Amino acid sequence: MIFRIILSPWPGMNAHKIVNLLAEMGFNSIGIMVKPVDGVPIVDSSFFGGKDDGTLTDVLKAARQNEMEVVAKLSVMCDIRLCVERPDLVSFARNSAPLIHPYVDLDWYGFICPTREEVRSRYLKLIEDIVLKYDIDALNLDYVGFAFAEGDGRRILACYCPHCRDEFKAETGKDPIELSQLSDPWVDWRTSKITANLRSFAKAANRNSVRFEICQDQDSTVENRLFNMYRRALGIDLNSVPSLVDHYVPRAAHSGIQLFSRQLKHFRDAHRTRLLPEIPKTAISRPEDMLGFLRGAQFAGCDGLALQGFGSQSQSYRLETLRSISQLVDL
Repeated sequence: MIFRIILSPWPGMNAHKIVNLLAEMGFNSIGIMVKPVDGVPIVDSSFFGGKDDGTLTDVLKAARQNEMEVVAKLSVMCDIRLCVERPDLVSFARNSAPLIHPYVDLDWYGFICPTREEVRSRYLKLIEDIVLKYDIDALNLDYVGFAFAEGDGRRILACYCPHCRDEFKAETGKDPIELSQLSDPWVDWRTSKITANLRSFAKAANRNSVRFEICQDQDSTVENRLFNMYRRALGIDLNSVPSLVDHYVPRAAHSGIQLFSRQLKHFRDAHRTRLLPEIPKTAISRPEDMLGFLRGAQFAGCDGLALQGFGSQSQSYRLETLRSISQLVDL
C-alpha cells in the first residue's frame, strides 16, 4: 500500500532530517511540489523561471536511502505568476470574468487557458526535463483541466478567451458564446483539448518509465453525476482516464468522508481506474477522521492514500498529528 505525504519545500528545509523522520513514521512515498500554484518551480525552467534544484536533489537522495519512492508534483493550469506576467494567457469565464481573484476563491489562484499550444509545449518541455534529469518514480499533475467560476449558485464555465472563441469558430463556424455552455459541440471540443494535453504529457512520462498521475479536487457532486461534472465543467473525459494515467488521484477538498467514499467506489466500478486518493489537511480535524478516509479508500479498493500540505511551520501538520495518523495506517 502506498502511504504518501506531499512536501511543499520551504526556505532552509533540512530535507534529510524531514525525509528520515517521515520514513520512521511509516511513509513510503514522498510527493514534492516541483511547481506550485505560485508559479515558481524548484527546478530551472526558461518559461516558468525557477530556483536552485538542491532541495529536490536532497529529497531524492534521502528518500533512496530510506527505500521511499519520490513523486514530482506540478500545478499545471493554475499559475498566478504566469497570469500576472502573461495576461494574454489568462482563462476567461463565459461572463467575461478572468479566472483570477476575486473571480476564483483564493487570492493565490490564477488559471491559464489549457488550449494554447505555447502552454502545452512549454509544459511538455518542463516535464521532459524533470523526468530525464531526476530519478523520480512518478509524475503527478494537478489542475490539468479547465477551471470555472461560481456565480448565482451555479458554475460559469471557461474558457471563452479570444483564442478559444476564434479556434472553435474556425473549426465549427460557430462562436461558442452564442451556444449553450453545455452544448455538445462545445463540450466535445473542450474535452478533446484536455485529452490531447494529457496524452502528450503521459507519453513523455511513460517513455521514460515514470508513472503518470493526475490529481483533481472532488466537490459535493453526487457519485452518479461525476461523469457529467468532469466532462462539462473540467473538460476531462473519465472514460479516457484509465488508458492515459497510471493513477488517478481524487482529492477530498470539498466532500465529506461518506460522500468521498462513495465517489471512490464509483470511480472503481464505473471507470475501472486505479486510485490513490489525496486527503488535504483541511479535511482532517482529528486522527479518527483520517481513519474514516482510510477505511473508505480500502473499501473502494484504492492502491494507497496520500496526505497533502506538509510545508512551512504555519501550514504543516503537527508532527504529533502525523505520528497519530501513521499509527492508524495498516501497511
